[in-house]
Amino acid sequence: MNKEEKTILDLYEKKQYSTYEIAEKLKTYPNKIRRVLKRNGIELRTSKDAQQNALKKGRATHPTK
Repeated sequence: MNKEEKTILDLYEKKQYSTYEIAEKLKTYPNKIRRVLKRNGIELRTSKDAQQNALKKGRATHPTK
């Protein structure tokens, strides 16, 4: 595992960044981030969990409010 992969895993698991946020931070694309996570045995968040995380961080607004 290289340094970039370690950074991706840390941002996704510990800091709860989304694949889109990580891709933006590392100037790459979200699908690459998803592949790195899957290759390292990390289960991707469900859409429900991802949406809750985005609402909590203020990156999204509630769809029914």
